[in-house]
Amino acid sequence: MGLEYPTPVQEESLQYTLSGANLIARAKNGTGKTLAFIIPILEKISTRKKHIQALIIVPIRELAMQISNVVKTVGEFMQIMIFCSSTRRSVLLAKKIAELGYSCLYINGQMEQTERNKVFHDFRSGASRCLVCTDIFMRGIDVPTVNVVVNFDLPMQSDTYLHRIGRSARFGNVGLAINFVTYDDKDRFFRIEKELGIQIESLPPKIDEALYYGYN
Repeated sequence: MGLEYPTPVQEESLQYTLSGANLIARAKNGTGKTLAFIIPILEKISTRKKHIQALIIVPIRELAMQISNVVKTVGEFMQIMIFCSSTRRSVLLAKKIAELGYSCLYINGQMEQTERNKVFHDFRSGASRCLVCTDIFMRGIDVPTVNVVVNFDLPMQSDTYLHRIGRSARFGNVGLAINFVTYDDKDRFFRIEKELGIQIESLPPKIDEALYYGYN
């Protein structure tokens, strides 16, 4: 939507609404109030639950339609493929993410083809914002709206790392790759940097949204 930085009402309110706190906010027209409540709603909704989880009340029909369109637009571009080293870990991680209240799907080689097709279709259509998968799917998933890849388990080989992070930044999009690295991963981590000729920076306290949101 061309937005790079939060407006004052968004910056002040999101820290509370994302934590589940109650909040009353007042700001002038055109200052971003709509996104200030839409973003936390989308973050908290689980697509696995079939009942109503959020209700937005406005005084007139025209405003309701306008807000509905914004919800659909923002929800279409929300980010993330997570790679695990094994089928078992992919299932456990996906279930844990779902338990925390976030919509999450998983896909692995032990699933039937029809089930994998359904999961891929649901993820591509935006039914879930997170997909946990194994390396068997690192080359076959092209979803333009994926702009964040998380290596929950660091891969064994540098070419695997390259194919994983290549799931983001598709079709000219800017992408962000986040790696979880333990002490036992350090040799593998340094080898990946050396073989690919790159330097992977430490995660900053605040990520610049320009790194992963929008287009080149």
